[in-house]
Amino acid sequence: FRGRNGTRTLLKKMFVRKIGTVILELRIVHRRGGDQMAEQEKDFARGERIVKRRKELGLSQMELANEIGIARSSLSSIENGGSFNVELLPLLVSTLKTSFDYIMRGKEENSTDDLLGEVDRELQEMDESFVRLIIGAINGIKSTYK
Repeated sequence: FRGRNGTRTLLKKMFVRKIGTVILELRIVHRRGGDQMAEQEKDFARGERIVKRRKELGLSQMELANEIGIARSSLSSIENGGSFNVELLPLLVSTLKTSFDYIMRGKEENSTDDLLGEVDRELQEMDESFVRLIIGAINGIKSTYK
């Protein structure tokens, strides 16, 4: 059981992580001009992190694939470093109970202050129209936590 402050802190962390997720998704789509992640090189390390986390949770490939709504063969490709649709990122993060930073970059969980600093740095690199898009996404997310 969490007290009022503990619950607010937990919700704040969840909200900050979700905002970071939205920013990452939108930046990937914005940079690449579409929904498919670039096929330039396979990211074997990312695939290994997904496999590791899946196994830590005791999930088979079929179970994880069903949970995120893709074929087992597609998950196998992702786990072998293949590209995937950015829309799968939130599903992977949620199902694997991890962070975007861990899946995409191998970084372990960050503190809320670290996450806020990263969000701030990302926003400073964007043009005004893109920042407005992010603010709209944040407002949409906030409404789900009320």
